Formats: sequence, C-alpha cells, structure tokens
Amino acid sequence: NCAGGGDHYLKVSLALGLKKGLTEEEMKEHVAPIRDAVLTVLSGKKLKELEPPEKREALKEEIKAKVNSELGTEDVVKVYVTAFATQ
Repeated sequence: NCAGGGDHYLKVSLALGLKKGLTEEEMKEHVAPIRDAVLTVLSGKKLKELEPPEKREALKEEIKAKVNSELGTEDVVKVYVTAFATQ
C-alpha cells in the first residue's frame, strides 16, 4: 500500500546490480534485510511520488542507498525496475 491512505497499491519488481565479484548466491542470506529496506522506502511514498518516470531514477537511488545502509556495505551498485504498476 502506498502512503497517504486510500486504495492505492503498487506492484514493483526490482533487480539489484551487485559489485563485481559478488554472486547472487552470496547475497541470498541477506534477502530479508534487503526486502525490508525496499519495502520501507516504497511504503513511505505517495502514489503521485511514484508515477512520473523521471522520479523513478531518484527512487532507485534511494532504494540503493537504503539497502546498502542496511547491509553495511556498498554491494549494490544499481537498482533496475523490471516491472511497475500502480492502482
């Protein structure tokens, strides 16, 4: 659910670009904190903050910063939005 109440929902799929040498297998143990960080960022956004495509770049940077902060590393170098739908 998006912030601000109402019946606004967001469905998004993300892929994380990892720093060189780091494998997906190595990141699997961090799935819970990564998901928590992403959900924290997204659930704090209002629908109007998510819809304009130009705002998505800032959103991806915010997600990257939050995930890296939660992990205490700089392992995530890029966030890719692979699906995005609002209602």
